[in-house]
Amino acid sequence: MSNSITNGVQLPLFAPTDTLVPKLIHAGSDWVGQPYIYTDQSSVAVRGNTGKGILVDNEFGISISGSLSIFESLENIHFAGGYFTVNPIQLEAIGSSAAFPVPFLIPSIPRLVSAAATVKNSVSSLQQADPSIP
Repeated sequence: MSNSITNGVQLPLFAPTDTLVPKLIHAGSDWVGQPYIYTDQSSVAVRGNTGKGILVDNEFGISISGSLSIFESLENIHFAGGYFTVNPIQLEAIGSSAAFPVPFLIPSIPRLVSAAATVKNSVSSLQQADPSIP
């Protein structure tokens, strides 16, 4: 009797390490109409219901379908990697912006860039206080 794992006639138990194998995970015994997660070499799809989900794709970027809720205050929402944020004047003048146009987004410094500048300033302050610090 032969072992199906080592028998050369059978398909290998695992794909070679350089082979990308698409995966599908779904709830229930039948995948039709069920929430699912699908991954392949160029995309990831998370679907909660027909027409509602998130797709991250190499070619099309991020697609969100269905209703969207963001549980964060507007001053903490940033766009383009943190280089733009919601204009704080817009937060205070939403009803009156028709008479006086106020830009929705304003330039901002991303948190990572500002943190790097803070660290650099701290190191230079320490170096000025103690010249032996490299």
